[in-house]
Amino acid sequence: MANTKKVDTDVENKTDVKTKKVETDNEKESLLKTVDNQNNIIEEMKKQMQEMQKAFVTLQSNNGQVETDNDKTVFIGCRFINGVTVYSPKRDVEVFIPYGDNNKVEMSVNEVKMCLKSNFVKDFLRKDVLYFENEEDYKTFKIFNRVELDDDKLINLLSSKNQNALVSELNKYTRDKKDDPVFHSIFYRIVKLSMDGKLGQMSYENRKTIEDYFQFSIDNGQMLIANIEKVK
Repeated sequence: MANTKKVDTDVENKTDVKTKKVETDNEKESLLKTVDNQNNIIEEMKKQMQEMQKAFVTLQSNNGQVETDNDKTVFIGCRFINGVTVYSPKRDVEVFIPYGDNNKVEMSVNEVKMCLKSNFVKDFLRKDVLYFENEEDYKTFKIFNRVELDDDKLINLLSSKNQNALVSELNKYTRDKKDDPVFHSIFYRIVKLSMDGKLGQMSYENRKTIEDYFQFSIDNGQMLIANIEKVK
């Protein structure tokens, strides 16, 4: 009987050891899983933090660009003899741009962007009633489909020996005299070119065609521009 009890005790002890070992292994496995989960959570948090840092850097960069744009300025001139007031839709920006190359107005990039939300401002820049001093500014502010009538083309047009062709071209640019700002702008461009001696000796026929078309004499236009320049 004594030996039987000893055997039973040994079996119980071995069973307890096995049970404890299994429990220990389970605890280790559970602990390892917990550690792995925590590591995964930490890694995910690191990734999220990196993404947040990238987003913050991008935001700072964008803010820096806005500030830089606000510091930049552009010069805008006006070909309309009465000048043009440009303004944003809510009129939180409102700037008068007088006539003449010597009266260009300096505006910040931000001010120009706000004014371009008023469609007529973009339209006047596209039609050359208003113009940027720097040619690159047209690309910056996305002013496309511009009226292609630079000084050389206008001078060439005014040297035409065909008065009907001259009138036809003028009608194309002024929409048959219906676009008043363009109509007057082109006339005073012609007057200024004449004052600067860039038209040479205009033929009597072309001069008469121009004055009949615009219903105003070139001499009177020169006097008006001269008076405006004196006042400024």
